[in-house]
Amino acid sequence: MAATATLERTAELTLDQSVTLDELVTMVSYAERLAIFFARCNAPVLRDRLIEQATKRLADRGVQVVAATLPPNTANVRAYLRQRLDQARGNGATDGRRVALFVADLEHSLPFDRPDAP
Repeated sequence: MAATATLERTAELTLDQSVTLDELVTMVSYAERLAIFFARCNAPVLRDRLIEQATKRLADRGVQVVAATLPPNTANVRAYLRQRLDQARGNGATDGRRVALFVADLEHSLPFDRPDAP
């Protein structure tokens, strides 16, 4: 029983994280056509928790979240994300609702091994 209580405690968000999540959900829910927001999270576990919470909150506002994690060495980010969106739509996941695309590990698309890398 103690292990469960500890797990729940570590899974909770801090006040600052909760405020940031509320701001993100509000911005995404107000977006109408195309809007681009960037958020950076240094901890993958926290990132996943925030995406999970945002997905739940946005669903209540009629927005379907499609989460995509870029694999290492993704050469064509646009094609990969288009494929993920098409898969979600093909599986009926969006059901005609507005869609928010959350992309994780965007840095995997950067060619750090090339001398001309940004």
